[in-house]
Amino acid sequence: MSYNVFADLDLPKPDELFLRAGLLRAVRDVMRKSGLTQEQLAEKTGLKQPDVSRILNGSERGFSTDRLARIAFKLGYLPTVDLRPMPRAERTRSKAKASGRAA
Repeated sequence: MSYNVFADLDLPKPDELFLRAGLLRAVRDVMRKSGLTQEQLAEKTGLKQPDVSRILNGSERGFSTDRLARIAFKLGYLPTVDLRPMPRAERTRSKAKASGRAA
């Protein structure tokens, strides 16, 4: 089991999915805590109400990392990146994958 469930599921581009899922979760949390209705959130972000509903329900379909970052900006938040070392086993596995060897 790794830090990235998308890699564990052997999905394509697991690192991109991991990053996007984190940003989606953060945007969803900000929206929920805002106390605004879905219609008010739609107006504030320039989205349509069904798109706000999809975010609040955790659906990432149609939301790229860039689009989610723009939504965060419109909500008054600055998306930041927090870099942390990967667990040791993950670093070893990533290096082996990059060199073409099995981990």
